[in-house]
Amino acid sequence: MDLGLVYGCGADAYASLLSGQKNVEEVRRVYQLKDMAQEVIKTWDFNYPSIMVVVPRGSTKYTLHVSHTLKNVDTSHCDCKGKVEEEKALGVKIDLQLTKLHFKSLYSEQQFTLTFSIDTKVWKYTSSFITSLAWTNKTHCVKSIIVIVQEEDINNE
Repeated sequence: MDLGLVYGCGADAYASLLSGQKNVEEVRRVYQLKDMAQEVIKTWDFNYPSIMVVVPRGSTKYTLHVSHTLKNVDTSHCDCKGKVEEEKALGVKIDLQLTKLHFKSLYSEQQFTLTFSIDTKVWKYTSSFITSLAWTNKTHCVKSIIVIVQEEDINNE
């Protein structure tokens, strides 16, 4: 199996994510962690291929910065280009702040940031806005699904 690029996410990051959602002592017990990082990771900052943005109820203009890390697991060095499939829609703008990443060596990591700007006065989607982010180095492509929802869409199932 030849992956090329992967999102790096270790047990510590996962435990920190769970700490934000559960009792820290319970997470330590379940994962048998003695010195778990005190940092709590918010769901949108978890380094996982999918990205979900929940626009808080009552917001008229909402901005969120999401940073993720890619790891090169293919060759000694490579260059990758990133592109958001549909970066602008009515009331939604997604800005990829670095569109090119250079990996100097095998297993090197590069970070990128997406900025989401949402104007809910204009954005009138009945359910959600779905798009994707793709990173490619001409050989491999890693895609991240991006979902934007309003808070009441989640709570009113």
